[in-house]
Amino acid sequence: DDGVADYYDRVSRGEALLLAGQSAAAHAAYLSAFERYAHLAGNIAGTRAQADRIAATLKLQDFVL
Repeated sequence: DDGVADYYDRVSRGEALLLAGQSAAAHAAYLSAFERYAHLAGNIAGTRAQADRIAATLKLQDFVL
């Protein structure tokens, strides 16, 4: 197991925080998952793209992963 399920548990938390408008907590949750699962580069790229779309939709211009 390369940790994919746990990775998605962690980034789902980040996404929920982002959707709730808690940008700083979301940023920390995402970065923690990215650091822990750096070997999942393709998954991380997709997660970053999704977070960018959410931030743009919510007009969170300062949110950058």
